[in-house]
Amino acid sequence: QKPKVVQNNQVIKEEDDPEEEVLEIAKKALIATPNDTIITHYVQPKQSFFAISQQYGIEVDDILDWNGLDVMNGLQINQALNLVVPKAYFKPVVSISPEQAKEIIHEVQKGETAWAISRIYGVTVEEILKWNNKSDTSLALGERLKIIPKN
Repeated sequence: QKPKVVQNNQVIKEEDDPEEEVLEIAKKALIATPNDTIITHYVQPKQSFFAISQQYGIEVDDILDWNGLDVMNGLQINQALNLVVPKAYFKPVVSISPEQAKEIIHEVQKGETAWAISRIYGVTVEEILKWNNKSDTSLALGERLKIIPKN
């Protein structure tokens, strides 16, 4: 058998019959590198292989290879998938210095909940509790809450 020729991440095997060439795509290994990290992704309802590949900027074929899966078998909710994800995925797109963050005071209106207020400002309920030294989500009409909005 002739030696293998590697070209553009593809291994070309030359068989006895020169007319017949078989291409095998070189698989990306499930290893961390200086630019990539290994994570475990838990499948959410209605997620597809394609959606997961788009979320992390990786290939569907790599997801299948790393986890020994067949695309025809589909995914299960909460199924654990090992993925090699570019570290750049985890870097914040925009970082705001403390000087840029504007603290505001929100006065609780009739019928407002901590969850509803958190959605208005793009923060979590836990952050609202922390900023205001609160131990629970009960709110009083007219209560003044410190908020550091993200949006």
